[in-house]
Amino acid sequence: MKRYEQSIRAITAFFAVLLGFGLKRLLDAEAFDPPNARWPCFLMSVFLFLRFLLGSNNHMWVEFVYPDRDEKNVREANSGRVLNDFLFLVVFGLIGMAICYSATLYAFLIRNLVLTGLGFFWVVGYALIGKGKGKWIYWGWVNSAQFLLVLICLRPLGRFPWWPSFFPDAAWDWSLVILVLGYVGIFVWDFLMQLKLLRKATNLTLDEMKRFVKDHFENFVNNRKAEVIRNNMTSDFYDHDGPDGKPTGVEGDEQMMKGMYKLMPDLRMTIEDMVAEGDKVVCRNIWRWTDASGEKMQFHGFVLWRFERGKIAERWATLTPPAEGTAWTPT
Repeated sequence: MKRYEQSIRAITAFFAVLLGFGLKRLLDAEAFDPPNARWPCFLMSVFLFLRFLLGSNNHMWVEFVYPDRDEKNVREANSGRVLNDFLFLVVFGLIGMAICYSATLYAFLIRNLVLTGLGFFWVVGYALIGKGKGKWIYWGWVNSAQFLLVLICLRPLGRFPWWPSFFPDAAWDWSLVILVLGYVGIFVWDFLMQLKLLRKATNLTLDEMKRFVKDHFENFVNNRKAEVIRNNMTSDFYDHDGPDGKPTGVEGDEQMMKGMYKLMPDLRMTIEDMVAEGDKVVCRNIWRWTDASGEKMQFHGFVLWRFERGKIAERWATLTPPAEGTAWTPT
């Protein structure tokens, strides 16, 4: 899934630059009606665009780049979820440009309603028909809050005399103050929620770490998929006890495992015990195979894994010498 990372960065950067020009156009629009609302609209647009750009980028990273070790996520992403998110970013960028080209405050706020309303229905609707997006459904409610804020501040336009108007001579009347502060507050709320999801995505629970180790062993050893180590380990993974007891990294362990496939065609590994605490998992396992003479062989391993950012960063291992094993049946 790393191939999606560059695409995400490129499209986010493209719309960031595009919206940057749009913001400059909004600020330079001398014919804006009323002229004293340009700066408030500029500030509202900055926080709105930052929220959508950060939210889209973080969402796609969490959903499609970070979990690249998980084949199930790869299959789901290829089934249309990536297209949905890219399309959302494109639609947001186009409406964002329309917001920047508003000639009046009323048009500016109506287009804000269109963007936030569409954001609500898009996120909530896709959460109902799609899978794996439930944790992001809060983004729909954030958009609905911003939608309601704009709607509430639009209603005073001639309907409620007791409510502060947009059009007194003062540049910062109460309605504009409410909108700007509201946009800032919603941005902060959304940003904090995104940080929470990012922390959750990159820090596994004890049970998730144990499941991760179990899945790693199952694929790396029993399913003969040595390449999974490239996704399961961090880029700076360090094995303190690699082949021949020497330190190594991902490449060394992958080549070692491929060699074991050839020497032990029926190699099987079972996890007997596993304990997790803090950022570490320790397990006791038994490796079984049949040697060239037909003898059933086995050795025991005690492995300690340290996790970092949701992947394995370090490994320590102690192995018993190979010995003739008791009767067993490969599964």
